Parts: sequence; structure tokens; C-alpha cells
Amino acid sequence: MMQGGGGGNGVVAYPAGASYAGDKPALARGFVVASTDTGHKAKTGPFDFSFMRDQQAYLDFAFLANAEVARIANEIIEHYYAKRAAYSYFVGCSTGGREGMILSQRYPTVFNGIVSGDPAMRTGLSNLAIGKWIPVAYNQAAPKDASGLPQIDKLISDSDRKLFMDALMRRCDAKDGVADGMIFDLRPARLRFRSRGAVLQARTDRRMYRAGKDCSHQESLCRTEKRVRHAGLPGLPL
Repeated sequence: MMQGGGGGNGVVAYPAGASYAGDKPALARGFVVASTDTGHKAKTGPFDFSFMRDQQAYLDFAFLANAEVARIANEIIEHYYAKRAAYSYFVGCSTGGREGMILSQRYPTVFNGIVSGDPAMRTGLSNLAIGKWIPVAYNQAAPKDASGLPQIDKLISDSDRKLFMDALMRRCDAKDGVADGMIFDLRPARLRFRSRGAVLQARTDRRMYRAGKDCSHQESLCRTEKRVRHAGLPGLPL
């Protein structure tokens, strides 16, 4: 099992294989575990991206290193145990999740299975959203308690999530040729549906989410979206 990295990598993390492993990490369960710094050394901490000035180091981090390390790890396994590994898996989260997604696309035959948790794709955009947009939108749109504090956990209900996901699957699941609960055809698509008087629109091209004028039970979400749109935050697709 190969464990994914985190942040900007640059550190060979202890190869325990603890992510998504249940009660016991992969190493304790008998797996051979591989770990890599993806070819560079972090200088200032886990989010040191200064290595990107070196084009080769950038390419290694982006997609080259993990497949190469997996190849070498399998050679070591075969030499040590006198037989090839029966199955190979990749497990990662955040940067490791992105690595898993890249491996599935560029090197689909290297691993028998891949677990990609919370893949950190387009991090320049997602970090901006985490830092500026999401807290503002959630705090203003969430219902308030008796003291006026936002109740974030009540902003989107389980039925809201199911409504959206069911509509998304009905519209997009079968576009790749098979209705299997997974969407692989990512060409631009639109969804329009109504729930409790709300008009929601989901798109896979430019604007990812927009609430209609009635905004269900949260008019403040409309106001927040308009305010951010007028502010013109750089890098945020509105």
C-alpha cells in the first residue's frame, strides 16, 4: 500500500498507512507500506511550495513521483519476498487525494484500488474559498439560535443534500454510458429544480451554485452572493 502525501509534501512521512485503515494501520495489518516526499525537501514547513521554482521538482510533485516510487517499491517487494505483490493500493487525503485522482487518470494500471479522500484540486481557488467565502456565506445564511449565533449544522439538511444529489445523478450519471452512481462525463451541464419554493441551479462550467431570489428560507444567502459578486474577489468563479 502506498500512502499519499500532504500539503506541499517534502517530507517522507512514517509509512504506517493509517489513513482510512480502520482500527489498525496498514503496516500493522501486514501490508508493505511505501511513502515519498515526491522528490524534494520542505524547508519552512508542510506548506512550503518554494520548490515549484524548479520545473522538474514541480512535475515530480504534480504527477511523476508517485508512479515511479510505486514501481520501485514493487521491485523491492519482489526482491525481498521472492514474489510479486498480489495487490497494490494507494490511499491518500488532501494532497494525497489529489495524487490518487491523478494516478487514476494518468497511471490507471499501477494500482488495483485507489482511495482519494478530499482531493486538494485547484488549491489556489479552494484556499481562497475556505479563507474568505465559506465562513461569510455560512454564517449569514445559517438559521440563528436564541442568542443570534448562527447554527451552521442546520444550514443544509440531509433532505437538502439528498434533493441535490438525486437530481444530479438523474441528470448526469448515465451520460458516461452506465448508471452506476458515479459521474465520469464532466462536460458542462445544467440542473434546475424546485424545493420548498427555492430555485437552485448547479452548473459544471462557470458558476457552481446559485440560489434563486426566494432562496428557500435563507434570503441572506442571496444578499451574501450578490455582495461577493460585486466585490469581485480574485480567483473566485462567480
